[in-house]
Amino acid sequence: MKGTTLKISRILTVATCAALLAVGLPAAANAATSVHEGDFTVPKGTTYVGDLRVHGDVVVGAGARVSGNLIVTGDVTLRGGSVVTQSVRVTDGAISIVRATVVVDVRQTGAGGVAIYEGSEVRGDVSEQGTGNLSVNGHVRGAIAEADAGALTVRGTVDGNVKEQGSGNVLVLGTVRGRVAEYDGGNLYVDKYVKGRTTDPTGTTGDVIEHDLGALVVHGRVNGTARELGGGSIGVGRTAVITGNVIESEDGDVVVSTGATIGGEIRMTP
Repeated sequence: MKGTTLKISRILTVATCAALLAVGLPAAANAATSVHEGDFTVPKGTTYVGDLRVHGDVVVGAGARVSGNLIVTGDVTLRGGSVVTQSVRVTDGAISIVRATVVVDVRQTGAGGVAIYEGSEVRGDVSEQGTGNLSVNGHVRGAIAEADAGALTVRGTVDGNVKEQGSGNVLVLGTVRGRVAEYDGGNLYVDKYVKGRTTDPTGTTGDVIEHDLGALVVHGRVNGTARELGGGSIGVGRTAVITGNVIESEDGDVVVSTGATIGGEIRMTP
């Protein structure tokens, strides 16, 4: 690995921490805001105090902690049990959160994507503004947004709204407690099936809105209204449950399979 992986003045190994504790010194280093050129590792079980800025790839080891913002040009990997107490902000790199916690929000711009794995938690919002994908298998307590050509997939839980403003598709197989909206040419799926398997959890959302030429397809549950505002179509599968209305506001078709449950009306409006 190139660059600096450890600076004694800023990060302390477990052995060093133990020695310092024995003489009563603090176990965490204090580095208000530092900038590092090259790849950087926060070793497992240690704490980095202050904002950490890196031009290079960053790994936060298992059980490690960054007590501040993590601001990186490059890839970021947060490993099991690690915590970032403020935001993670990445330019031109991928973010992988693997059974870890981000206390505030996650922002990614440029090349790369965001993957939030099962067992992970982001307590704020998540945004991806580049060409990569955004996938949530863990828990996001805020909203999520994807603003370019990448796909947006939810297999975990999102407490806020979900928004896709590029040409990528939206697939919900988990739970979105807020509204799901797709604003460009991609399709929006609230689904139950993946490649023929029926063991995946049924997607559940609040209102769903498709704003452009893409299709809106529901096989899961929508706790609210399903609406299409562009030239695309609406498909409602036999396993679908929609508690509100189904509304097609342009020239697209509405196809409802036998067995689907719709609590409101089916409307075609100009």
